[in-house]
Amino acid sequence: MYWGIVGGLGALICYLLYLSIGSITGLIKTQLSKKKDAVKENSDEPQSFGERKNFPTNVDSDVSQERGDANQVPDTNTVINQNPISEKKYCRYCGKQIPVDSIYCSYCGRKLKESLPDEKDKSLTGASLLTRIKGIFNSFAGAPKKVKIPKMSNEKRTKMRNIIKKIGKVLLVTAIIGVIVLGCIGGYSYYYDEYLPKERLNGACAEIINNLHSRNEAQRIKISKKILLSNANWGYKDVDDSRISSEMRPYRSEALKNIENTAYKGDASVQYLLGEIYIGTREYKFKSGDTKFYEPLYVIDPDTAKAIYWWNEAAKRNYTPAFNNMGLAYKYGVSVPQNWTKAIEFLKTGAEKGDANAQVNYGILYRDGVRVKSGSHKEIKRQFGYSWEGEKIKQYYDTDLAETVIISRIDVNDYKWLIPENIEEAKKWWRMAAAQGNQKAKELLQKVYE
Repeated sequence: MYWGIVGGLGALICYLLYLSIGSITGLIKTQLSKKKDAVKENSDEPQSFGERKNFPTNVDSDVSQERGDANQVPDTNTVINQNPISEKKYCRYCGKQIPVDSIYCSYCGRKLKESLPDEKDKSLTGASLLTRIKGIFNSFAGAPKKVKIPKMSNEKRTKMRNIIKKIGKVLLVTAIIGVIVLGCIGGYSYYYDEYLPKERLNGACAEIINNLHSRNEAQRIKISKKILLSNANWGYKDVDDSRISSEMRPYRSEALKNIENTAYKGDASVQYLLGEIYIGTREYKFKSGDTKFYEPLYVIDPDTAKAIYWWNEAAKRNYTPAFNNMGLAYKYGVSVPQNWTKAIEFLKTGAEKGDANAQVNYGILYRDGVRVKSGSHKEIKRQFGYSWEGEKIKQYYDTDLAETVIISRIDVNDYKWLIPENIEEAKKWWRMAAAQGNQKAKELLQKVYE
């Protein structure tokens, strides 16, 4: 919708500019055509008596002498008929009017081409504004004579002023419309790209902060957990989750404090959650070839000792998921000494309570078996010496032929099976976990049956 409005306004501006240019061009063409018509009409009319040049002074002198009246004034009609007014043409260089039969221009002094009689009207009507400008420019370049600019009549001056006013009005209206349109586009862009998103973000952050300080403890824990998540889904429409998380950074310490206070009160689920936060839980993102990549789920620096402490507290309150985590901690010795007996105990309890992860890990114990050291005993070991025969070594297994016999006692470790290898028992627990939708249990069963 936004780009549609911008495109429509741009098209409107282009159309208005097109109309303005068309109006200006039409006015100029109209004035030029009127000027040409006026020039043509003036060329067809004879010049007034006062504008005639080279008026003959010796007209009818022979007649006067014959009559003996030297002071007799000649008849005007007779003079006009005998010497018609010479026609004018424009100089092709400077644009001035000169007699049509002139070879050189009396203004710029340049030689003119001889024109045919039928080209007389063309020389008059073809003297366009561009031709006159060229003539003036050539007069500057060719002869150092001063160019006389013809005076403009009042009528022409009035017409020119009207044209300029119309052009100015069109340009002013176009400029005003352009400014209004651009202002509308800028205001629309600022409102939808800057103001409205910022208002939505501020409203979402204000609601989150209110929930963080809510009297409802469950609501506080829910909001605190989201603030500590690296990629939280806040669920606000038209507001970017990453921008909300960025705005909530100053409240992370307060969110962690809320969760710890509730954990100290004895809430097992919150204690388990706090352990997940401190252990540095990582979530699966993508796989490239045989390598899987995981990213931190929470923004708190890992502290495994605190994580094991809170999981153990949750297990004391019989929170089922905590048994699996404690069993793995004792199995691998994470922040606690490795202890297979406690690991089996925690995993078995979690599996019997129905935790799918504990069932998977307890089944793995039956697949591999668990054998631990139960003690040691002394064994006698005999070592026989060797006799040399040249460069070869000869070993004697008969004690009578041996040169030396060494008897020593060594310690040998004793082992016992805490969980014997039993694939059927493993599949039983995996099937229980697969029935709950555990993907790892399904993969283990598929490998077994292959």
